[in-house]
Amino acid sequence: MNTDMIHSNAPSEITPLLRVENLCKSFDLPTGETLKACDSISLTVDKGKSLGIVGESGSGKTTLMKMMMQLIPASSGSIYFKGHAIECRKATQQLDYHHHIQMVFQDSTTAFDPRMKIADILCEPLYNQGLLKGRKAVAVAADYLAMVELPPGIARRYPHELSGGQRQRIAIARALVANPDIIIFDEATSALDVSVQDAVARLLVKLQKEHGYTYIFVAHDIAFVRCICHKVAVMHKGKLVDYLDADELVQSDNPYTRRLIQSVYEI
Repeated sequence: MNTDMIHSNAPSEITPLLRVENLCKSFDLPTGETLKACDSISLTVDKGKSLGIVGESGSGKTTLMKMMMQLIPASSGSIYFKGHAIECRKATQQLDYHHHIQMVFQDSTTAFDPRMKIADILCEPLYNQGLLKGRKAVAVAADYLAMVELPPGIARRYPHELSGGQRQRIAIARALVANPDIIIFDEATSALDVSVQDAVARLLVKLQKEHGYTYIFVAHDIAFVRCICHKVAVMHKGKLVDYLDADELVQSDNPYTRRLIQSVYEI
């Protein structure tokens, strides 16, 4: 992928859109021991900006992402959305919260129902919220397909008829349908060819500039994160070991961050 900086210059607000404060998550193991997957994580996400969360497998980044999405409860600590503490104990609370925070998964093939046409896949969030009925689906789908630079005819096709890059654009379009404040990408480009990654990255930056979307990227690929994000959080063994502007990443003094960078760049 082209590693020239392609950050959006969308303005930020004084109050962070999302703030994580001293977030911890522990799991009880069959051995009787306790695994601390996330240990006192604190970070912020500003409106219209992109945060990258990187680290090797087992670093705790996926657990952090799941807590941000309210898919699993935190053991301790707090999550604030638009300045308000979030704790979704009921299904209705989760539905409301997920209207504001959407997710794009790594494997779009398993994220879609293979029996559904693309129009219905895209409009499913609107159906679930009672915001759309009947024949409007194709027209609405066409609008969002245009946003992700796909032709309207794709609305009548099935997921297996599309390429991996097209399916990932559909996944992005489905996230946009809910008009979210934040979109979280879980290794969403790692399975794509480098040229397709580059095209998707530039699409996301374009959408961010035009609509002010806020992104969180959970990824192994520090080169991709450095290109597309404004800030980077580096995790290692459940701890946040570095948290800095993407432009300053190669100047980091943290040994673990430098090892990650050296695996990609010669510094």
